[in-house]
Amino acid sequence: MIIILSVIVAMVLLTIGLNIKLGDFKKLKEVAESEELNTIAQKFPSNADICKQILKNLKNEEVKIEEDNSSRTSLYLVMKNKILIGKVNAITRVQTVIHECIHSTQNKVILKFNVIFANLNNLYFLIIAILSLFNIINYAVSEMCLWIFVFLQFVLYAVRSFLEIDAMTRAEYLSKEYIEKTEAVTDDEKEKIIQEYIAINKIGIKLYNYTLAIKMLVRILIYAVIMVI
Repeated sequence: MIIILSVIVAMVLLTIGLNIKLGDFKKLKEVAESEELNTIAQKFPSNADICKQILKNLKNEEVKIEEDNSSRTSLYLVMKNKILIGKVNAITRVQTVIHECIHSTQNKVILKFNVIFANLNNLYFLIIAILSLFNIINYAVSEMCLWIFVFLQFVLYAVRSFLEIDAMTRAEYLSKEYIEKTEAVTDDEKEKIIQEYIAINKIGIKLYNYTLAIKMLVRILIYAVIMVI
């Protein structure tokens, strides 16, 4: 019970400490759904063309590019050295594509460690949850498994937050550079988009860290509850 209360308190303190507000989530949604901004976004080249240009600028053209119109998510697959580009027409698409291009330039050892460690972490959680739920292991062993799980969550958070914050921070500046050089939009539209990107990043980095930490705390909480059932 003490462990459960501790996790709940940690969630509350995290929310207060990072000054998380509902308005932060609303701001991101408003930007993504802005008709004015999305109209400007349509003037830019296709996501694949933006990706090719950025990879060329980054001198990383060996990365494969694949468009997936059935998905709205873009991501870099380190094991295949491939960027999957989802069908996204929102104003954030330029920065999103650039974000994934930056991932392709990050240290491959760290990227692969992140993928493998995350999968092992999920497997470990599943195994200890089953063992505890069916009383295959006693409470003392379950508690030891819990602290190991907590350690794994901290390691995963440290690695993933490092990779994402690095990509998000660099994407802001590369996006600004790309937008300033393009002739697809007017100077006023360039300034409007750049300012929105700065605002998005300021909120986005904070919310990413928050949601990542909360997800991991929730997993710890779930296992702690299973222990006492």
